[in-house]
Amino acid sequence: MTAAILVAVSEGESSMAALKKARSIVQREHYRLYLLHVIESRESRNSLERATGASPLALDQRDIASAERLLRDRWEALNAPMAEVDNIICGGNVEEAIVREARKRDATIVIMGQGSQRSRVMEKTATLAERVERSLACELVVVDIEGNVT
Repeated sequence: MTAAILVAVSEGESSMAALKKARSIVQREHYRLYLLHVIESRESRNSLERATGASPLALDQRDIASAERLLRDRWEALNAPMAEVDNIICGGNVEEAIVREARKRDATIVIMGQGSQRSRVMEKTATLAERVERSLACELVVVDIEGNVT
């Protein structure tokens, strides 16, 4: 069985650092690489969704196309075609999605970025990382924007 790395990719700058960390691991050792982008649930549904009873977790084609572009562009920005990458796009709660997909793919390592110190994103990410770590049966690596493991 091939070991797997799951990288949580967001639109934030720190996700590039997470991708770089994953690339450095993949260059040294053989891992299957999964890039995960979670489209968070919208708190409120619009009138059409309410009228049709559509699930708030349902993703529309724009959501999916935007997420596919994000994952492709981030990976291509690293100029790292040496590793086969599987993209995963899902909707819902970020914490639950990371844990679910890590278990589903039997991930050995989960890598996620941490926001900059100047933003509240860092505090939110730290809390998210703590909750994810409690639920994972594998290693969690959190990197800051400079690529330092935190």
